Parts: sequence; C-alpha cells; structure tokens
Amino acid sequence: MNEVYLSNRSAAHCAAGDYEAALRDAKRCLVLKPDWSKGHQRAGAAHLGREDYADAVASYGRAVELDPQDLGAQGALKKAERALAKHERDGGGVRFRAGNRGGAAARPDAPGGALVRADKAVKNTTLLSFGDDE
Repeated sequence: MNEVYLSNRSAAHCAAGDYEAALRDAKRCLVLKPDWSKGHQRAGAAHLGREDYADAVASYGRAVELDPQDLGAQGALKKAERALAKHERDGGGVRFRAGNRGGAAARPDAPGGALVRADKAVKNTTLLSFGDDE
C-alpha cells in the first residue's frame, strides 16, 4: 500500500462520513510521506468531519506550509478556522462521539447496508469496497 492509495481511500471514507477510518488512513499516509501536503489535507478533512476543529486547523496549516500555492489547502484552512471560531463562540466542547461517523447511517438500499451521510446522496457505493489488507 502506498501513500496515494491511502490518501484516496481516506478521501473516500470522508465522503461516506466515516471520519475515524479517514483519519486512520490519513495518518498511515503521513507515516509513509510526512511532508506531503495532500496527506495533511486528508487529515484535516477527517478532523473537520469529526468536529476536531483545532486539529483540522493544524493539519490544514501544515498543508499550506508545505505547499503555499495550493489554493484548495488555503480555502480548507480558512473554512476550518471559521468552524473553530464559531465552535468557540458557541461555547466549545467536544461534539463528536466515537461511533457517530459524522451523521452517517446504514442505508438498506445501498450495497451491503453501506454507511452514507444522511444529508448526501449516494453516487457510487462500490468505491468503498476496500479492505485493510488491499
């Protein structure tokens, strides 16, 4: 398994609302390639989905440090900073709970009862058919 595979799988997990798996893959990606901006962006997305706003800001900030010209990383950093500021204005506190999966729910009409975000339509449920040994 290489860092590109782990990065892509992390993005797929985020799209499905499985932020724990997304964060695991992003961290594994960064073990293989610690100075890769995209790996830090994947970690930032997972943290943001988990509502770990300070960690999201740190991850996106590192991505921007590594690639200052990446407009996507810059925009994601600003989004995470706004989310952190709003969270702090609203009183802070941890809102993510293990097992929550960011609002994901099993859909009986999705293959294998796949987890999907309740607020998003499923486009391609076969994308997440990876196993850890692949």
